[in-house]
Amino acid sequence: MKNKNIPAVVTLCAGAIASITCIVNRYNLVSTLFIVLCVLIVFYIVGIIVGKIIIKINKAANDAYIEQERKKMKAAKVEEAASEDEMMAESLEEVKDEAVVTLEEKVD
Repeated sequence: MKNKNIPAVVTLCAGAIASITCIVNRYNLVSTLFIVLCVLIVFYIVGIIVGKIIIKINKAANDAYIEQERKKMKAAKVEEAASEDEMMAESLEEVKDEAVVTLEEKVD
Protein backbone atom coordinates (compact mmCIF):
# COMPACT_ATOMS: atom_id res chain seq x y z
CA MET A 1 0.00 0.00 0.00
CA LYS A 2 1.44 3.33 -1.09
CA ASN A 3 -0.16 5.44 1.63
CA LYS A 4 1.07 3.62 4.73
CA ASN A 5 4.05 5.97 5.19
CA ILE A 6 1.99 9.17 5.38
CA PRO A 7 1.71 9.29 9.22
CA ALA A 8 5.44 8.66 9.59
CA VAL A 9 6.40 11.36 7.09
CA VAL A 10 4.08 13.94 8.66
CA THR A 11 5.36 13.06 12.14
CA LEU A 12 9.02 13.26 11.17
CA CYS A 13 8.59 16.60 9.41
CA ALA A 14 6.78 18.08 12.41
CA GLY A 15 9.41 16.68 14.79
CA ALA A 16 12.24 18.15 12.74
CA ILE A 17 10.57 21.55 12.66
CA ALA A 18 9.92 21.44 16.42
CA SER A 19 13.51 20.38 17.14
CA ILE A 20 14.99 23.13 14.98
CA THR A 21 12.68 25.71 16.55
CA CYS A 22 13.69 24.62 20.06
CA ILE A 23 17.39 24.74 19.19
CA VAL A 24 17.11 28.19 17.60
CA ASN A 25 15.19 29.53 20.61
CA ARG A 26 17.72 27.90 23.01
CA TYR A 27 15.30 25.84 25.10
CA ASN A 28 16.87 23.55 27.67
CA LEU A 29 17.06 19.80 26.97
CA VAL A 30 14.12 18.69 29.13
CA SER A 31 11.80 21.32 27.64
CA THR A 32 12.92 20.43 24.12
CA LEU A 33 12.31 16.72 24.67
CA PHE A 34 8.86 17.35 26.16
CA ILE A 35 7.86 19.71 23.32
CA VAL A 36 9.14 17.33 20.62
CA LEU A 37 7.36 14.36 22.25
CA CYS A 38 4.05 16.26 22.33
CA VAL A 39 4.50 17.41 18.72
CA LEU A 40 5.29 13.85 17.57
CA ILE A 41 2.19 12.41 19.27
CA VAL A 42 -0.14 15.11 17.95
CA PHE A 43 1.19 15.01 14.42
CA TYR A 44 1.17 11.21 14.33
CA ILE A 45 -2.59 11.35 14.99
CA VAL A 46 -2.94 14.09 12.35
CA GLY A 47 -0.95 11.94 9.91
CA ILE A 48 -3.25 8.96 10.48
CA ILE A 49 -6.30 11.13 9.81
CA VAL A 50 -4.74 12.65 6.68
CA GLY A 51 -3.76 9.17 5.47
CA LYS A 52 -7.33 7.90 5.84
CA ILE A 53 -8.68 10.93 3.99
CA ILE A 54 -6.23 10.41 1.13
CA ILE A 55 -7.14 6.71 0.93
CA LYS A 56 -10.85 7.61 0.72
CA ILE A 57 -10.20 10.18 -2.02
CA ASN A 58 -8.07 7.72 -4.00
CA LYS A 59 -10.70 4.99 -3.64
CA ALA A 60 -13.47 7.30 -4.84
CA ALA A 61 -11.38 8.44 -7.81
CA ASN A 62 -10.45 4.85 -8.64
CA ASP A 63 -14.10 3.74 -8.47
CA ALA A 64 -15.13 6.59 -10.76
CA TYR A 65 -12.38 5.66 -13.23
CA ILE A 66 -13.42 1.99 -13.21
CA GLU A 67 -17.07 2.93 -13.79
CA GLN A 68 -16.07 5.20 -16.68
CA GLU A 69 -14.01 2.40 -18.25
CA ARG A 70 -16.94 -0.02 -17.87
CA LYS A 71 -19.20 2.42 -19.70
CA LYS A 72 -16.64 2.79 -22.50
CA MET A 73 -16.29 -0.97 -22.82
CA LYS A 74 -20.06 -1.42 -22.87
CA ALA A 75 -20.41 1.23 -25.58
CA ALA A 76 -17.64 -0.43 -27.59
CA LYS A 77 -19.38 -3.82 -27.30
CA VAL A 78 -22.68 -2.31 -28.44
CA GLU A 79 -20.94 -0.65 -31.37
CA GLU A 80 -19.17 -3.90 -32.24
CA ALA A 81 -22.44 -5.82 -32.10
CA ALA A 82 -24.08 -3.26 -34.37
CA SER A 83 -21.16 -3.53 -36.75
CA GLU A 84 -21.44 -7.31 -36.78
CA ASP A 85 -25.19 -7.06 -37.44
CA GLU A 86 -24.52 -4.78 -40.41
CA MET A 87 -21.90 -7.18 -41.74
CA MET A 88 -24.31 -10.11 -41.35
CA ALA A 89 -27.03 -8.19 -43.18
CA GLU A 90 -24.62 -7.36 -46.01
CA SER A 91 -23.50 -11.00 -46.20
CA LEU A 92 -27.11 -12.18 -46.35
CA GLU A 93 -27.85 -9.69 -49.11
CA GLU A 94 -24.83 -10.92 -51.09
CA VAL A 95 -25.94 -14.55 -50.64
CA LYS A 96 -29.45 -13.64 -51.78
CA ASP A 97 -28.07 -11.78 -54.80
CA GLU A 98 -25.87 -14.76 -55.73
CA ALA A 99 -28.81 -17.12 -55.32
CA VAL A 100 -30.95 -14.93 -57.57
CA VAL A 101 -28.18 -14.78 -60.18
CA THR A 102 -27.71 -18.56 -60.15
CA LEU A 103 -31.46 -19.14 -60.39
CA GLU A 104 -31.69 -16.73 -63.30
CA GLU A 105 -28.82 -18.56 -65.02
CA LYS A 106 -30.58 -21.89 -64.53
CA VAL A 107 -33.83 -20.48 -65.87
CA ASP A 108 -32.11 -19.14 -68.97
